[in-house]
Amino acid sequence: KVLYWANQQKSMEVEGGASNEEISEANSVLNQLQHMDQNVERELSNVTKEPTNEELTQKVTQMEQEVRDLQKRIQEAKNCTSQSNASSSSSSLLPKQPQRPGTLKYNQIRNPLPPTKKQKTPLQLKKEFNAMRLEWKKRKLSCMDFVDNIAEAMEKKNKDVMGSKILDLDTDEMNGCVLPPPKELK
Repeated sequence: KVLYWANQQKSMEVEGGASNEEISEANSVLNQLQHMDQNVERELSNVTKEPTNEELTQKVTQMEQEVRDLQKRIQEAKNCTSQSNASSSSSSLLPKQPQRPGTLKYNQIRNPLPPTKKQKTPLQLKKEFNAMRLEWKKRKLSCMDFVDNIAEAMEKKNKDVMGSKILDLDTDEMNGCVLPPPKELK
């Protein structure tokens, strides 16, 4: 038996196949086109993420409607409060009607704002001041103990350790701040 096969090298030369230079040029053009395609794809994805004009106009109209509703509620609340003030001044002229427990009259509104912080008594303020003063004193003492231990381990003076040579610390006294005396609780 005799086997025949096609020689690829000769077929490329005979058909006038592309040379290595032409192939490298085509590859560089292909790479440029792929890079441009990636840039266009990125830009397209960014553009498609943006809302359309119709969506934006819908959102704007929704927001405007919400604003109108809120302004209407505010105006109603103002009217209710002004009516309640006016009715409280003329309430002696109107006959009293019994009210069921747990119901609100038409002119009463619930307070929409959270309650404010309760004011502290002078005694509570003094106790809080003394507690903060004590904490300040404890922290100052622990810091000074730390500096003393470092100075002792390095065999240097506290001034040298706290000064600009090693730790560069500023004390309260250097900044003109003095620990205030405790408040007397009465």
